[in-house]
Amino acid sequence: MQAWITRLVALAILLAAGALAYGHLRIRRIHRESDLTPAQRDFYHRQFRRRIQVSAMLGILAVMLAAESWLTQPLADLLVGAGMLLLLLWIMLLAVMDAVATRFHFDRLRGDYLVERAKLEAEARRLRAAGGNGKPPSQTAKRKKK
Repeated sequence: MQAWITRLVALAILLAAGALAYGHLRIRRIHRESDLTPAQRDFYHRQFRRRIQVSAMLGILAVMLAAESWLTQPLADLLVGAGMLLLLLWIMLLAVMDAVATRFHFDRLRGDYLVERAKLEAEARRLRAAGGNGKPPSQTAKRKKK
């Protein structure tokens, strides 16, 4: 009974890995067709590589989990268990790297937007001080007198 539960869990992990990989490939296609800066294109390419690696390793982990129930030798069971542990550690490392890279990317974008906003606000203040609508002050003054 326990072997069947293990195989069902392995099947669920395998299906989840396939769905994740499909989603990553679909998003990659969308990014390839869009107008991105070289920095954005590089970020999304690296993100795709990390995430597709995790999906593939989840699939391998699922196969190893299902195969473990058929093993009879203690040494083989130990080696498969150690391999699964190494895969899990690598998946966790990639997840942390993905989170950190995403945080840095969006912090940089936020910084860029804040700089652009400050420039636009300074330009708006300058235009308000010069008459408010961007036209030369002489035309604005004539309208105010009417």
